[in-house]
Amino acid sequence: MEQQQEGLQAKKEYTRSFSELGELQDAHQITYQVQPQDDLWKVSLQCIEAKESHTDQMLLNCGEQVAYTLVRFLYENAIPFESWRDVVADMMPEKAILV
Repeated sequence: MEQQQEGLQAKKEYTRSFSELGELQDAHQITYQVQPQDDLWKVSLQCIEAKESHTDQMLLNCGEQVAYTLVRFLYENAIPFESWRDVVADMMPEKAILV
């Protein structure tokens, strides 16, 4: 179990790059991150597009494995910056604490 915990902590940040697709999509990069904050877990996303950067975060009242799995889910499914809060609120409404 100890080795599994170390593996989870080793990947607390994922970054996905998106290409420009003409009128459909501008090039941008999203970083999905998780870190402990007091007795909670802070999930944050940063979107960098052109010369602008936007950051958003949410606190979760959940266990370590759930927090790390959620961030991996967001990354693997390329959840957009604009809708990630809705996705998390739908998936785990009892655990999300909006900040």
